[in-house]
Amino acid sequence: MLEVIGEGAFGLCWLARCEEGFHSGEKVAIKILDLEQFKTTSVDLIRKEITVMANSKHKNIVSAYISFVNWKYLWVVMPIIDAGSLIDVMKVVRPTNMPGVQDEAIIATVMKETLEALVYMHSNKQMHRDIKAANILLDRQGQVFLSDYGVSASMKKG
Repeated sequence: MLEVIGEGAFGLCWLARCEEGFHSGEKVAIKILDLEQFKTTSVDLIRKEITVMANSKHKNIVSAYISFVNWKYLWVVMPIIDAGSLIDVMKVVRPTNMPGVQDEAIIATVMKETLEALVYMHSNKQMHRDIKAANILLDRQGQVFLSDYGVSASMKKG
């Protein structure tokens, strides 16, 4: 564990370096959630989100390398997405009199990559149901990732 990089209502997100295994030497994000802080319905949302992350293999979907429970804590190990959410970027780049991103090439790229993630989800019979700037993440290489699958829905039967 290197440092805390985020804090939510139910836990912390850490920057860490893998010491062994497939991702040895790689920096990762580790979300650690205190399961005793959640109601049963919230645990179900977390389970749903981790299932989507673990089963999705697409360049624009935030994936989970592994998740596990250690005592009363759920650990979710994920890749680092280091530029923040689209809403964070919009707050930094906007001129004082014109909110948001004004560059049409950037807007088109973010939209295209987000739509590719949605096409992937829909082809796998999943609906995201919470598309917003806070759930679109960017890395420093310009990659776009769709995140937050807690309210997603499966359209699969059974």
